[in-house]
Amino acid sequence: MRKIIVETGIFLLEEGLVARTWGNISARTDCDRFLITPSGIDYRDIKESDIAEVSTQTGKWVGTFRPSGEWGVHAAAYRYFDDVNFVIHTHQNYASVLSVTGCNLPEGTALAEYALPGSKELISAVESKMAEGYKTIVMAHHGVLICGVDREDAVSKALELETYCGGTLSYTENAVEHAIDKGEAIYASLDDMAQIIGEKIPFFEDENDFKSIENALDKYGVALVKGKGIIAKAENEEEEKAIRTIAEKACLCSVNGGTKRLSDEDINIMHREYKNKYSKLRAEVCGKYIL
Repeated sequence: MRKIIVETGIFLLEEGLVARTWGNISARTDCDRFLITPSGIDYRDIKESDIAEVSTQTGKWVGTFRPSGEWGVHAAAYRYFDDVNFVIHTHQNYASVLSVTGCNLPEGTALAEYALPGSKELISAVESKMAEGYKTIVMAHHGVLICGVDREDAVSKALELETYCGGTLSYTENAVEHAIDKGEAIYASLDDMAQIIGEKIPFFEDENDFKSIENALDKYGVALVKGKGIIAKAENEEEEKAIRTIAEKACLCSVNGGTKRLSDEDINIMHREYKNKYSKLRAEVCGKYIL
């Protein structure tokens, strides 16, 4: 089963349903235990021995690395559904847009109220939908939790959901160009942007306003510039790529009506948590910063 989890992570990565370490994958081993991907390790780097085993009832875990911070929603799935044996949490782009707008979700899919990632409040919000029988749950401003009978069931549901969600959007291509045409800053409406970028992606009409653009890059690590597109600045190429990925997703969300902002308080909590804790964990685990 550990091998299946590792292989599933690579598959989801290749399909664009997850990126870097975002999202998580688990599999039931018996009535009280499940295996889950570790916190802070890129799917490309996860080994079978890195996967933690967690108690469904107590949350106690065994393993080399700490389990994903979202282990609580996985545990809830195994407690609520006897026929669920494989759970994936994705950050798939099109469904993430609908996690903000709250519109056009397919039949059999629920929208759970927003709460901070990994929090007891998020677990409660997800559990409330599980109690209604939902096994595919879009978590507001966050991502998707999919509970499957097995690996094939969970993955197929994720792919089908993304296809459906994409069909409801006005723009699925050239989102950055459309965002530039809007001519305004993009504010954080998704958790991953709040964590990694912060409050906003500034917009600049004049590509020659070098000083202002540089100041924005120093503060946010990214800017949206007419005539240039996304400009990102980071400590290394991998970090810069991650920022670009988040910015592109934010543009997709913005041009499709996903502009409902997260609160300043929640943004500050997540951005501080990422900077002070999560990025350090990545350095300790892999010896480099990989999101």
